[in-house]
Amino acid sequence: MSAATATVALGPAGQLRVTALQVWRELPRVLAVGAVTAATAVPVGVALLGAAPPWLVALALTPLALASAGLAQVGAALADGGRVRVGDLLRADALLALLILAAAAGSGWLVSQDGVLRIVGFAAAGLALAVLPRALAYGAVRGRGGIAAIRGGAILAVYRPGTTVSLIALGVLGAFAVAATVGTLALVVPALLAAFAARVTADELAGIDAAQGARP
Repeated sequence: MSAATATVALGPAGQLRVTALQVWRELPRVLAVGAVTAATAVPVGVALLGAAPPWLVALALTPLALASAGLAQVGAALADGGRVRVGDLLRADALLALLILAAAAGSGWLVSQDGVLRIVGFAAAGLALAVLPRALAYGAVRGRGGIAAIRGGAILAVYRPGTTVSLIALGVLGAFAVAATVGTLALVVPALLAAFAARVTADELAGIDAAQGARP
């Protein structure tokens, strides 16, 4: 029985505690993964600070989008009680990363406009914030990619809105923690959030599979 399956009965707090313990056991490798992921954020940070044109910001966002897709694979390995490998970042789903990039660039451009386009941009950003983390976790846990991962993430976001809101809230808290430690926790927080998302997603999928199996 995998670690994810063994903790199906736990609530969110219990899931987070188990996830944190697993991250602690794999801390040296998690730190290495965090360092690589943080490095991929440098280009977009420089582009934003330099007031680069939108197309250049989108281009600079590409490494981070790929790292985010690869980080979901790391999270799934952690949630399943496996060993973390920096090479897991290279298992990123390129199509899903491209969709993340398109969502971020598109919503960012819309928000920068005036009038109704700005409202549409904020709505698009909110939708992406709800669906994309779920899609990344679903794709990593189920082994799906691209449109299939987005579809699965959207279904889970609607099926368990409370979990979706919890993931967003944890992401916000994680961002505050990173800022409060002047970036130090950026080496740990992304992997912790990815592992927690994978664990609760595996929990939900196990419940769905059990319910479908129980149907006459």
